[in-house]
Amino acid sequence: MGTPEFAARILEGLLASSDVRVLCVYTQPDRPAGRGNKLLAPPVKALALERGLPVRQPETFRSGEAQAELASLAPDFLVVAAYGMILPQTVLDIPRCASINVHTSLLPAYRGSAPVQRAIMDGVPVTGVSVMRMEAGLDTGPVYSRIEMSTAGETAGSLLNRMAAAAVPQLLDVLNRVREGALEPVPQTGESCYAAKIAKAEGHLDVYRPVERVDCHLRGVTPDPGAHVTLELQSGDVSVLLEEVRVVKDRTGEPGSVLARKGLLLLACEGGCLSVLRLKPQGKKSMDAAAFLNGLRLNGPELVQVGRVRPLDANGD
Repeated sequence: MGTPEFAARILEGLLASSDVRVLCVYTQPDRPAGRGNKLLAPPVKALALERGLPVRQPETFRSGEAQAELASLAPDFLVVAAYGMILPQTVLDIPRCASINVHTSLLPAYRGSAPVQRAIMDGVPVTGVSVMRMEAGLDTGPVYSRIEMSTAGETAGSLLNRMAAAAVPQLLDVLNRVREGALEPVPQTGESCYAAKIAKAEGHLDVYRPVERVDCHLRGVTPDPGAHVTLELQSGDVSVLLEEVRVVKDRTGEPGSVLARKGLLLLACEGGCLSVLRLKPQGKKSMDAAAFLNGLRLNGPELVQVGRVRPLDANGD
């Protein structure tokens, strides 16, 4: 049971194991996406169909019909990874061995739907993957296994890729040991916090803050919904998606100012700057900073202020 690319990577790992037979794949219903609002299949569905697996996409598991359909499979396990649907206890009790969730945090920290993004945005140096036995509460079940991972320099996308690769052998080990009766989960201890879903508006970047905080926020919303700023330049306003940046501590300017010279584009924050390496102007293709500056004829030899980043309003827009 899963929906996004991370879950597809977990499914791929299960399919590669000779110890596992995947009976059925459950994923979220297709959703409209893009300018045309065409229905888009989740990555897990695309992979499952490619491998010839049956796919089911119930709107809810509250109905007796959906529960009976699942029970008819007589599974040993439910394996859940970023499914995005609350499962009632009657569903969690269906498998012979256990219902197991691959959660991308060190529980009880960052329970909820966006644990990786929130951990990076909060500047947490270490997070990880917890493989847990599911219960009706939101990510409250006891933990079979956990691995720690550094967040340094990672975007949410890159860290999720690393987590998926590490979680597959971790999950397979748990499944085998639970099936053999050789592993019991340990109750969660410590302070919990909730990782709410990332709203689209959170992609608007506030550069009028300490550069370390701005960098954390940017990496946490990359690639989705992406880090967006509006540059108020002498030639006009340009909305851009920041695709790749690095922190520059030895250059400063008034927070919010846009500094440029040939091949170098800086957004000044408190205590440093973001050097923009790659960006995507609205309605255009992705490009490096040099191409962007050349197009605006901002390619002089001296570093000068060429505009400012539009501040966010009270609504975060």
